[in-house]
Amino acid sequence: MARSDVSGYGSPSQVSTALKQLCNRGLIVSLGQGFFAKSSVAQSRGKTALLALAKAKRAKAISKRSSKRPHLAKGLLGHKQVALTSVAEQVRKMAAQEGVVFVETYADRWAAAVTRLVGDEAQSDPTEDLLVALTRKGKLTPIEMVELMTKHQRALKHV
Repeated sequence: MARSDVSGYGSPSQVSTALKQLCNRGLIVSLGQGFFAKSSVAQSRGKTALLALAKAKRAKAISKRSSKRPHLAKGLLGHKQVALTSVAEQVRKMAAQEGVVFVETYADRWAAAVTRLVGDEAQSDPTEDLLVALTRKGKLTPIEMVELMTKHQRALKHV
């Protein structure tokens, strides 16, 4: 089971607490990287084999979701795939006009590491990164950034 399978049952901290309690009681074991299994299954099949199987299933699911999105283009970072929403186009134009690029900071790396450690799969896309950069440079207010981020996320669900 992936952490993402149960993320809808509560806030990230509530899910973390519940999973930790199940692990402490011996009902499930952590396979690592946000994956869990029943203790009996982990003992019979082995943690390494189960983790490899879980990662393969996740990759297949991500691949299947990506193939259903026809309007994908190469991202600003080259290797990422991003949907070209109207907000994404607007943000790219604004950033180009203002000469703003996203530069990852120590705080960004720290936040990503903490997110991974708790098993969440949150990962920003280039449009979200540009929104952060525009806000850091004072080209957008935090409220404008949140509004554009919300519009972008809603549009991604419909692409």
